[in-house]
Amino acid sequence: MPANNPTATAQEYTAEACFSCRIKKRKCDKQIPACSRCRRVDQQCLYGMSAGGVYGTIVPFTDNKLCNPSSNHVSPKLERASPPLVGWGSCRQCYKLKKRCDKAYPSCSRCKRLDAPCAYERLQRLRLFSSQHLLSFELPPMNIIALKPSYPVESRPYIPALVQSFQERMGLSALPVEIDSLAYYMRCSWIQRALVDPCLFHATLYAASAQLDTLRATTAAGMATPNPVTLYHQTEAIIAVNSRIVSSKVLDDATIAAVLLLVITGSLQNDDQATEVHRLGLTQMVAMRGGLKALGFDGVLSRMVQMNMVLPAVVFDQLDAFLVDGICLPAASSNLPGWALEKLGHGTSGNPSVRFHMTAIFAHVWELLLAVDCGEDENGEYQFDFATGQFILDGEWPRSESLPLDLSKSEAAMVKACQVALRILRYLLDDRLPPPQRTEMLVAMVEELKSHISSSDPESWLQYAPHASLWVTTLGLAVSDDVQGRLWFLMHERCVVMSIKDTQPAPHEMVWACYRWMRQLIHVRSVAWTGSV
Repeated sequence: MPANNPTATAQEYTAEACFSCRIKKRKCDKQIPACSRCRRVDQQCLYGMSAGGVYGTIVPFTDNKLCNPSSNHVSPKLERASPPLVGWGSCRQCYKLKKRCDKAYPSCSRCKRLDAPCAYERLQRLRLFSSQHLLSFELPPMNIIALKPSYPVESRPYIPALVQSFQERMGLSALPVEIDSLAYYMRCSWIQRALVDPCLFHATLYAASAQLDTLRATTAAGMATPNPVTLYHQTEAIIAVNSRIVSSKVLDDATIAAVLLLVITGSLQNDDQATEVHRLGLTQMVAMRGGLKALGFDGVLSRMVQMNMVLPAVVFDQLDAFLVDGICLPAASSNLPGWALEKLGHGTSGNPSVRFHMTAIFAHVWELLLAVDCGEDENGEYQFDFATGQFILDGEWPRSESLPLDLSKSEAAMVKACQVALRILRYLLDDRLPPPQRTEMLVAMVEELKSHISSSDPESWLQYAPHASLWVTTLGLAVSDDVQGRLWFLMHERCVVMSIKDTQPAPHEMVWACYRWMRQLIHVRSVAWTGSV
């Protein structure tokens, strides 16, 4: 019984902290029907018994049985300490340090002693929201305990669907991704942090709703009608950010993450003015915190900022855009197909016919880019060797032929998309052809490329070569003259870039370098053909 109220009866308190205080790792006064923290922020307060290290039966503060002293309801108690997660492996921190882990939940003793975040890989792989929009955890042996989620904002019927959509698009929650990739983090920890922070939660819902709006708009080949749900959460996120800027000298990671989502989503909504305002605000916030290295979220927020600051530069075709901390290091245009070749060479799963055709295509792409790319001059302009490229263009190359019948529909569409992308690249590199200024030939090839991309799914790209998806998307971005066309390729890339672990150079740096290279290639071809400057 808490010392601050010695006259309280046993039924007014519980021996276990509430759900919200546990997630935030805050001290809970354990009052029933709601602790003082939850009452102060006017949010739902949930209590529950611990079972196998995971929350069990949840009792909302609106339960009349708890509010009625004469009820026979027994207050839930923590009868024993959470047992170790036997058979679930060491936590991520102990695994990296090669230390023995006692596998206690929610935090092992080592992480608790070091005050470090403790995460178990198998637990974090579980999807937070089921198709019935219930928060559920899987326990060995296969005990499912469904919990109603508690939101840091006013609950609305559409919220679970938006949260699930965010995890499916940003976290690729239905697909296997590399551990420590951004998608892995987005599906595991991002939502957990957003569920206890109103500002970040509003920004997350805004991003999810706007992504659906943009997807509908690009599919319909036109801008969608403003969605009241999108506008509401956009407004609430901006109000919350402004309030924190006024009241705080040092902004926390959740606020910076919310502004990052405003930058990303403003780009997807084709709102260049709002995007620029949020982008400049984000750079100032990062500088106030001491740079990218000072950001938290286990280092993931820094990677998110670096990757997504490239997004507005690509959407609005700003080749000289200012980017945070000089993140766009020089990277050769052949890096993306080079990484795709390496992934294809090391892979053993899947259909061998797919790997054979994909390897032939990207070997030719890589050869062409190496031959034509002469690097940058002292002014930062790319130089091109069209004469050497002609020798390769006139030789043998993997033409579009009939594919084996044992390929799935998605696999066949993926290979065909890569074949069409190769044809587009060959067109761009051949200076004997008319310049690529939306000629009928180029328009037809781009439409064919879109058709094959739409018929493929991200699982096929992830299985064989995610870098191949990035290269095909980057090519589509480069040959699109308008924002709407570039948004189509960005939305249909489906965040495959986030499934890749951080490499050197990073995936977004390779995308940015390849995009700039091809945009300058198109410009040089046009100038050379017309003889104008």
